[in-house]
Amino acid sequence: MHVASATTILEYFNYLEETYLVQRIPRFAASSKASMSAPKKVYACDTGLVTAIESVDEANFGHKLENLVYLKLRNPDDSIFYFANDADGTECDFVVERRDGTFMAVQVCWELSRDNEAREINGAVRAMERFGLTEAVMVTRDQSDLINHGGRMIRIVPAWKWLAED
Repeated sequence: MHVASATTILEYFNYLEETYLVQRIPRFAASSKASMSAPKKVYACDTGLVTAIESVDEANFGHKLENLVYLKLRNPDDSIFYFANDADGTECDFVVERRDGTFMAVQVCWELSRDNEAREINGAVRAMERFGLTEAVMVTRDQSDLINHGGRMIRIVPAWKWLAED
């Protein structure tokens, strides 16, 4: 299938959102205009549907975990964004603004390793700095730890445990 324009693609995404197959979250920006014009992240509302249409070779457990975390975070009373810092290219997967005006930063990675540690930690730290937070959560497949990064705490928690928390 050939799609001729970006407008057509956006229309398709609107149809998918209207039928509750996907949801999009905006990038956090100082102005709503900047947020609206920035790229959005797309999450499936039914992870089983994604699993059913992908081949085993295509399985991307990190993206599936991120999608699962999104589904747990979504709440009609809260606003969910992702945060990207253009100055250093870091990104935090989720920043949740709760109804009471407080913020929460959540980073997701399948496995924290030497290869991705700096990127994942720096993304969480930049979000904490931007939103005045002293703690963030990093959800992983099965790791637990507590990282103190200049007085800012990153609680690394296995997905099964985080999903069971209130």
